[in-house]
Amino acid sequence: MAAPRSSLAHIQEKYGPYIAGAFFVLKQGGAVKFQDHEWIRSDKRGHFFLEFLKLQTVPVQAVDASGCAINYDGLDNLLPLKELQSLSLQRCPNVDDWCLSRLYLLAGSLQELSLSGCPHISERGLACLHHL
Repeated sequence: MAAPRSSLAHIQEKYGPYIAGAFFVLKQGGAVKFQDHEWIRSDKRGHFFLEFLKLQTVPVQAVDASGCAINYDGLDNLLPLKELQSLSLQRCPNVDDWCLSRLYLLAGSLQELSLSGCPHISERGLACLHHL
């Protein structure tokens, strides 16, 4: 699910791509880990502390978007995270072959990718991962 472009564009403009990407994941109910920091997670009601806003120069190292409604358009918020090492998209109902075809943009940093339980991924999508 893509968050409204205007609010995320404003966040990216004001705080940069790390904060915008983290905000997107947290709003989806996922978790993020900034380099040399603990995991930040939203609670059961989808709330999270905004203290991470001061980490705008710290790269996002890991994203756990397991079970989130991220789709092809929503990946736009993660692709600027050029230092991302670990990405979990387990059980994401909207992740499909088209999504996987975009992950090559993270080839410079991504070391771990988890896709188990994604119902719309086929062998064709997995073949795209050779770019990683």
